[in-house]
Amino acid sequence: IDDNSLFLGGFDLLGSTDRQATFLWQVSGPRFVNDDFLQEGVDQYYKFLKLRKHAKKSSIVLVPTYQIDLMWHTHILSSMTGYFADCKAIMGSTLNHDDSLNDRSDDGPLDRAFKDTKALWQKSYDEEYFAKGGMYRGEPPKEYYNSSWLSRISNEEAQIPLGQFLHMIDVQGASSTNPNVGSNLGPGDFPWTPLDGTAPDGSPAFIKRTLKSKVEGVNTNPFKQDYIFGKVGTYVGYFHITTKEAYAVLSKRISARIKKKESDVALAACCTLGLCNGAKWKKEMDADIDMLKTTKAITKARSTADARFGAVGIPEKYKDDKKVSSTHYSESGGWLFPAAYYDCGGSCGAGAMGAGEGRGGASACGAGACGTAARNGPAGCGGGCGGGCGG
Repeated sequence: IDDNSLFLGGFDLLGSTDRQATFLWQVSGPRFVNDDFLQEGVDQYYKFLKLRKHAKKSSIVLVPTYQIDLMWHTHILSSMTGYFADCKAIMGSTLNHDDSLNDRSDDGPLDRAFKDTKALWQKSYDEEYFAKGGMYRGEPPKEYYNSSWLSRISNEEAQIPLGQFLHMIDVQGASSTNPNVGSNLGPGDFPWTPLDGTAPDGSPAFIKRTLKSKVEGVNTNPFKQDYIFGKVGTYVGYFHITTKEAYAVLSKRISARIKKKESDVALAACCTLGLCNGAKWKKEMDADIDMLKTTKAITKARSTADARFGAVGIPEKYKDDKKVSSTHYSESGGWLFPAAYYDCGGSCGAGAMGAGEGRGGASACGAGACGTAARNGPAGCGGGCGGGCGG
């Protein structure tokens, strides 16, 4: 494991964990403690694997039900060696797991992929592709995120689903997919969200900032998941990550952070008495700066892309580096948004305006990340901006 980037064999553990945060909710329905239901899931999962050959011929991206997806997760976690061997024996190749296709909007990429899977399943097995109690069950209630939450408790409010896609309950399957090279997904499936529009997850594209509090130490614009805080034209506030503006702000914020780190390295040249840990410290800072520049190149390219699709902006020297590409993009070309993007650019108003405007200073270090900036993320953005010498 790479301690700095939280990678395991090139796989982005932190990013995947963030995307899978609600998986437990989806597989905590009452039927998931029924042995017959679970055994049926094993049987359905085997048929799902067998369906891969037919899906590949038809360029279909397979989407499992949650009954199947639980078995898929369990199979992978039981033994990677065994998983590869079983897949090879059943279908002749490995079935890769991609959890980045999570837009549940009507006729969106995930919705169409699931409908294609349903049609192929019906044609291949002459049965409906449906698992009672094992389909999408909405987004979890706020109580779900408490450590005391249990799947079978008396508090009914803690079991009531939320979200913008309640009409998709018992209609759609999981958000996990099988990436299919040559699939029919493309740029047209991932358009930008206009600032006066609604993001694919039902959230507003732009949220106006709250005026600064008169109480010292109170941040009226705290961290918001899936948003970057900044200013674009007359818009000041939170930009959803499906807007071009979010990447424009993020790119400028990263540029400011690069300048700050380069300044720290330059100042370290005059450092004496070993206060900067010498060559080791400089090597770590240089690595941080290199990965910041990579992230900047990617976010800047995204801000000018025609659609939210395709592996744009990866520097030439990293074109064949799977570790870098898998940090930012799924195998099917979908865009990932690693937690380190928040570390690099921040998503709240605590000192964010100076950084967003690229004016340098302490606020340019991504202080707007509201506590996340202290953690090294998968993009290697680093936490401490001061550097210990000349900070």
